[in-house]
Amino acid sequence: EPYRRQRQMCIRDSQKGDLVFFDRGVVHAAVALEHSSGIPYSKTLGQNRHYFETIFLAPPWSENFSQDKDRRHGFSAAIDEFSRLERAFCDLGYDIVSLPKVSPSARANFVLNTLKGQ
Repeated sequence: EPYRRQRQMCIRDSQKGDLVFFDRGVVHAAVALEHSSGIPYSKTLGQNRHYFETIFLAPPWSENFSQDKDRRHGFSAAIDEFSRLERAFCDLGYDIVSLPKVSPSARANFVLNTLKGQ
């Protein structure tokens, strides 16, 4: 399984009962697998919710985007990937909150304040 390690980490961390933040996880991997192979993410993920019901997505921002040896795809590919992820998270029943275009510390405060209100 291409996402076995992420799934194991998710299961282990979910047993702690604390908040855990992931930059990428099993949904990202399943969406990428669908894009490259055609295997539906719903088949890969099954019916279980893998995360808290609220997820935070940062849209691609051209100001923060740079293409280098580690990021081989262009900005338009990043926009396409974001659209696939947004659709998948919505289809899977997650509440999507878009991260504001502010400093990293302000984004962190936004996330924590949003979660406190739930």
